[in-house]
Amino acid sequence: MAQITKKQNILLSTGLLLLLWLLQHFGIIDVSDYFPPNNTNSSVEVEVNTRQDKNEDNNSNTASPSPQSKTIEELEETTKSKKEEASKTRVPPPNTVNSNLLSERLTYTRHARCRMDCRYISEEEVAYILRNGKVNKRKSKPHDAPCPTYALEGVTPKDKQEVRIVFAACDDATKVITTIDLGNEYQCHCD
Repeated sequence: MAQITKKQNILLSTGLLLLLWLLQHFGIIDVSDYFPPNNTNSSVEVEVNTRQDKNEDNNSNTASPSPQSKTIEELEETTKSKKEEASKTRVPPPNTVNSNLLSERLTYTRHARCRMDCRYISEEEVAYILRNGKVNKRKSKPHDAPCPTYALEGVTPKDKQEVRIVFAACDDATKVITTIDLGNEYQCHCD
């Protein structure tokens, strides 16, 4: 069995952290599901304390207060601001999206009505997907202005259509933008 050197271990750990960051950044996973929020501060402190221990070894005769205490505060503040920034750009968890969309009255665009008629999707099926659908993060655009859009997908209970319905979370209403039957192609003529 091959031994992993300390350098290889550091490279592997760095690679895994980079992979997790990329998955989080592109909305594929939410790292907070796997790591409780309190773990970030302790890892920062361990890293800084390790650096401090090395500095103490090099400067064992120094009696002045170490600048690391300020560094910890700066790192904690930076971590806090990055978390706040990330929470603004992240797609909310599916249950939160569904709840937020359900909290406003439901309206339909002319385009959505046309697509619903053409693709045989009823208002009851739209409401069912709104309550039970799963958010497709790749098709959702939480930064759309003036209304963020969320693509919810699921299977309708009545006729087992696999559908995607795009909702806009506007201030005054949840708007149905379009409805798509993922299993069938229809020749719809909607403006």
